[in-house]
Amino acid sequence: MYGMDHTVPLEDERGVDRAAVRELLRMTPAERVDRLIQVVATWNAMHDSAGAAARPNA
Repeated sequence: MYGMDHTVPLEDERGVDRAAVRELLRMTPAERVDRLIQVVATWNAMHDSAGAAARPNA
């Protein structure tokens, strides 16, 4: 058990966020699919925005 002078690390030795992994593991498969769809939509929007910013007169 961890005492007052020692905290539970948020990341493992590889830099993986343990709390995020636990959150994903608690999700149902349908919730994971919904989350993946949201992430892909966000990345697509970021990609589109970056591409528009890189083009002159866009």
